[in-house]
Amino acid sequence: MRIVHALADFNDVGGIQTYVREVAAAQRGLGHEVRVLAGAGPSDIDEAALHGFRPDVVHMHDAWFAGHVDGARHVRSLHNFDFGCSSRVRYLGQGEPCTRGHGPGCVLQWPRCAHTLRVDHLARHYREASAETASLHERDGVVAYSRYTAQLAREVGVDPARLQTVPCPAPRREVDPGWARAEPGTVTFVGRLAPSKGADVLIRAVGAVAGARLRIVGAGFEEPRLRGLAEDEAPGRVEFLGWRSGDALWDEYARASVVVMPNRWPEPFGLVGLEAGWAGRPVVASLTGGVQDWLRDGVTGLGVKAGDVADLAGALDALVSAPERARALGEAAREHVAAWPDAAEHAASLVSSYAPDPAVEDGRAR
Repeated sequence: MRIVHALADFNDVGGIQTYVREVAAAQRGLGHEVRVLAGAGPSDIDEAALHGFRPDVVHMHDAWFAGHVDGARHVRSLHNFDFGCSSRVRYLGQGEPCTRGHGPGCVLQWPRCAHTLRVDHLARHYREASAETASLHERDGVVAYSRYTAQLAREVGVDPARLQTVPCPAPRREVDPGWARAEPGTVTFVGRLAPSKGADVLIRAVGAVAGARLRIVGAGFEEPRLRGLAEDEAPGRVEFLGWRSGDALWDEYARASVVVMPNRWPEPFGLVGLEAGWAGRPVVASLTGGVQDWLRDGVTGLGVKAGDVADLAGALDALVSAPERARALGEAAREHVAAWPDAAEHAASLVSSYAPDPAVEDGRAR
């Protein structure tokens, strides 16, 4: 099978980028011919040569590629909430998950869900979300990575016959999941520095936990504000490291005693959670969205209420003050992720989802 993965940005960091890189390699390992088409970053095919490649499948990971390739099936992945949500983050207030499907009623909810005073931005996002939602009905297949995202897709009218839920793959990198390198009290955050990711909630929580130190792996427009907050709430106990990838990222997991996902938004999946579990580290995460698919509360980590500083601080204290419990949860997390489908299994499931459903195709013919 000839497969094209299309996305706007294929640079070194980011969850979608990591995912596409691993899936493309796994599909090649299964014997398929795979190319990546990207608007930025390295790409092994350009749009002008796309028709010459004659793919069987064009797998679109965002809205960047809006073209049509004759003879190919067009499959859209739902990595985020650019569809089905005019705010793109699907949370109200400080972290209450939104349960409304995209539509005119969203305008009445903007005071709680918009998280911006820029009405022009809101109007543009609403138009874009409407277009994205409508475009899903034109695709031959739609892939969701969690039950939460799949449910939203169904709520906005995606045909269940064309919708597949294929959980993200677990890493299988050679790492030592032991605790020889774990630093007592080290709390690690990996992700974008944006309000939806909740790093500010985490900084306040770390400030309330004696003996906790925070290492922030990531970057974003919120960094200047977060640096000021860290000086106020946890002076001398927060380090900003910028993005890490490859061995440098896995070194950060090895140093951690606990990995935290303090997200306000309902994560579409939360790949960091699987990475942390593979490294043998417990995860404390807001128990919303796709996180609910892989976090076993009290077994592989701890679930907390999104946006709640006190709840997060209590969970951190429970592990920082009891390293034996943190280690036990980390060992259980490793076992849980070890049983999760790997990249090859995930790739095989994707290829299976690319195949046309005869009943659907017959329905189209009629």
